[in-house]
Amino acid sequence: MAVGLGLLLSVSTGLQAQTIWRGAGGTGGNGTWSTAGEWNAGVPVSSTPARFQIDGTLTATSAVIQVAGTQVARSFEVALGKATTLQLANGASITATGATSIFGSSSFGTGTADASFTFEGPSTGSAAVTFSAFNVNGSLASGNSLTFSGNLVVNSPSAAVALGSSRNGAKLNLLSGVTMTTSSVTLGSFASNNTLLISGAGSSLNATSINFGSGSADNDNNLLRVESGGRLTTSVTSTIGLGAGSSGNTLRVTGTNSEATLSDYRIGDNGVLNVGGNSIQVDSGGVVRAGGTLGIFTHNNSGPNSGSNFILVGANGTLTSRNTITVSDRAALRLAATGAIEGRTVAGVADTATINVLSGGRFEAAGTGLGAVTTVNTTVSSGGFLAVGLDSAVVASTLSLSNTNSKVTLNTGSTLEFGLFGNGLNDSLAFSATNIMTVQSGANLRLTLQAYAPVAGNSWTLITGAGFASGSAANLAAATFVLPTLGVGLSWNTTQFNEGNGWGISVVPEPSSLMLLGVGLSTLLFRRRSRA
Repeated sequence: MAVGLGLLLSVSTGLQAQTIWRGAGGTGGNGTWSTAGEWNAGVPVSSTPARFQIDGTLTATSAVIQVAGTQVARSFEVALGKATTLQLANGASITATGATSIFGSSSFGTGTADASFTFEGPSTGSAAVTFSAFNVNGSLASGNSLTFSGNLVVNSPSAAVALGSSRNGAKLNLLSGVTMTTSSVTLGSFASNNTLLISGAGSSLNATSINFGSGSADNDNNLLRVESGGRLTTSVTSTIGLGAGSSGNTLRVTGTNSEATLSDYRIGDNGVLNVGGNSIQVDSGGVVRAGGTLGIFTHNNSGPNSGSNFILVGANGTLTSRNTITVSDRAALRLAATGAIEGRTVAGVADTATINVLSGGRFEAAGTGLGAVTTVNTTVSSGGFLAVGLDSAVVASTLSLSNTNSKVTLNTGSTLEFGLFGNGLNDSLAFSATNIMTVQSGANLRLTLQAYAPVAGNSWTLITGAGFASGSAANLAAATFVLPTLGVGLSWNTTQFNEGNGWGISVVPEPSSLMLLGVGLSTLLFRRRSRA
């Protein structure tokens, strides 16, 4: 049974007897859960749903309800337009395990606006809420929300959680110390723009798996955000961009002490069925800990969010792994200048991570964080790319490699890429230890021009330090150059691109231009002499 973000109950509950909240004034406003007269048929029991709605008699659009002791209901039914908060006292508990609870239903009541429902735990002590299943779906109006906050333990152990099932704009918020445990979570099934937020120290979601964008269409821009010290844990294989047409679905971990501990995760799992732009992103002190494999897969490049499926280790973000990170065709792994990729177990113990860049895949890297303190071994296969600096960069970057235990291997047919930003301004590779990079024969060296047109006399140093394995410097010097077209009368000079000459490349006049210049000077000299 799926648990979804969309404040709705299953259709079957509409056929059951229900107890409708009336409140202390009889209009559906504030009151106390355990007061029988504040319900139309007494306090709910395990066979009756607890319903919250607006109609001709129950005119209050909001209600704050105090909950103490042990309470039960078959399920929760929340209609459109109703904003309800349950304030649970220390030691209070609510169990609703008889049917799927639904938040934001249009099947009863007269409300039309978005629905919101909040379970608010105590400031000290703790309270608990248990569901058999719940759905938080958007509506045609979209924007329905379910929030758990405070010192609250939420359990839905035997059912899946569905956020946005065939509806858009639903929100599930876990805030300010809430801990939630459930089985699988579906974020955006035939639906777009749904959000799951885990925020605040002590807030956590422990799920068997979390899958994004799992329908055959319209699975765009669903977001799982872990911030401000929140924690996320998954234990089996999960996917982002599972469905056909999926694009722009994102797992983002941001902020100090924010963490996501993941089992195997696959981005763009359906290959060319997904549109692209699905991602895992970590930055600003956040950490993603991969206990299993991470796979970044291809896409069909057919929609407005098209572009590589990717993992971005952004500014001050950290990605750790003790397994393999695979970058497939038209996919990307991106490491920003102040980000870090480390080999570690999920417990933080130093280990070895492996990055495999397959044909058509890109690893864009900058800074000092690639395997600097633990072992990270990178292999770029034939057709794959190791690009110094991120494609989105507007200034030159340096990739610094300092740990001789973290190896980088460029296989035959792979490409090492640098961007040029101006005269002497270029992406560069810097070694501060030996025997780090192995380059097989038949590799490629590619330069790109970043909004810049070179002129004669411009030059660049691409590599500093002596970090090549035996024979690799000679193999790189003999690489096949893939160079951009220059202006008329200009050519590339690659004769200095070797270890002995400091890995330099420059732009010079074409030989034919020099010959014409020489002929012109000779003619001018002859004329001057003739006149003399």
